[in-house]
Amino acid sequence: MNVNDYVNYYKNISFDDYKWNDVDNLVCAAFAYLPLGRREIDGLFLPNKVLKKSNHPAAGLLFEVLDSIRYKGLELWDYVNIVNDETQFGAITIRLNDICYVAFRGTDNSIIGWKEDFELGYDYPVPAQRLARDYLADHIKEDDKVIYVGGHSKGGNLAMASVLEADDDIFKRIRFVYNNDGPGLLENVFNSNEFLRIEKKLKMFLPEESVVGILLNNTNRYQVVKSRENGFKQHDLFSWLCFGGVLVNGKLSVLSVKAKKIFDNWLEKQDLEKRKRLVEGFFGLLKLTGAKNFNELKLSNINKLLSKISIDDLGKKVLKDAISIFIK
Repeated sequence: MNVNDYVNYYKNISFDDYKWNDVDNLVCAAFAYLPLGRREIDGLFLPNKVLKKSNHPAAGLLFEVLDSIRYKGLELWDYVNIVNDETQFGAITIRLNDICYVAFRGTDNSIIGWKEDFELGYDYPVPAQRLARDYLADHIKEDDKVIYVGGHSKGGNLAMASVLEADDDIFKRIRFVYNNDGPGLLENVFNSNEFLRIEKKLKMFLPEESVVGILLNNTNRYQVVKSRENGFKQHDLFSWLCFGGVLVNGKLSVLSVKAKKIFDNWLEKQDLEKRKRLVEGFFGLLKLTGAKNFNELKLSNINKLLSKISIDDLGKKVLKDAISIFIK
């Protein structure tokens, strides 16, 4: 059973009869990926004809949800999807009765989106983290009694970042913060009192072959989840397995543990300034190609660019492995 099967199976069972659970979190987190274009929609809005014709899994899930008793009355609010020269940021707010779920979007295949992901390794807050903080502060209402904040991939990181500086009024209404296979935080942020405050409300999920959620500093109180896919495809939350409202326990793979160790060891040898020079140098070269996303690049282009920057072989491998995910 995956998230779609869950919605179909429990569609006639209300929240009164079957309480909110971790799979409901995945349902809401997926809506941050709704294909509504790069724009902002203020306030309450209704699904449009474009969504109805879309074959995007998030759109399909939405219409399954809207056709159910369980999610009857679900509302979509305040959609944002920004991609510019500084940031890639997306968010949406879902309201259902007393529940409010603020969902942050993960990284797309834009070059600026991936540059910002690498910036997480030396800077805080990056532009998307500032936008997430402001989005949460600006869009929570006084009558939002039960608040969940979550996201998938980079969206999970943004969920944590948004709550780190949340005021007491909002924070006390937040029941859980969900990081669904998202990267962690810089060491000084991870060791801060602000993170200590949110950790007791933090729920983190990793697939068995995670290569994203293992990055940087994250809580060690996480659940490993089984997936019906292999390798990086396990990052797709639609592949995660559940039994009813419970995510199926798995075990972090040897490959994932090894990848984390290699990445952590490499990072330890690079101070923050060196990390910054590396990222800015590499993505500066990418910018010269004129490409806006990785669909416009070939792996051979990446190899040529890597040969032009001063970086050790392991660093080249880290960069190449990360961005080759999007290059066919």
